[in-house]
Amino acid sequence: ELYAWGCADEGRLGLGGGSVLGATKAKVFTPRKVEGLAGVAHVAAGWSHTLAATRSGRVYGWGDRGDHCLGLAGGSSGLQAAPEPCFEPTPYPAALCVGRL
Repeated sequence: ELYAWGCADEGRLGLGGGSVLGATKAKVFTPRKVEGLAGVAHVAAGWSHTLAATRSGRVYGWGDRGDHCLGLAGGSSGLQAAPEPCFEPTPYPAALCVGRL
């Protein structure tokens, strides 16, 4: 299981939308479960996006889609407020890192 808290701007916590979490400068003060993930092995958090890899080899992303940071199909702009698979399952990743060009 993966839990998130802190600044929820740009969907960076992966907790989904909603009136509170969709608000600019929204804060989550207590840990909340990030739904839709099972068997999380690695997490890498950037300024406005996050990646998580599962033990089965699937990589998920959420947060700011700008500059293709999440590796998601469907464009390079907008926000992804909940985990979405980034690619087809790959051999188990040893590590993840995030950054922005």
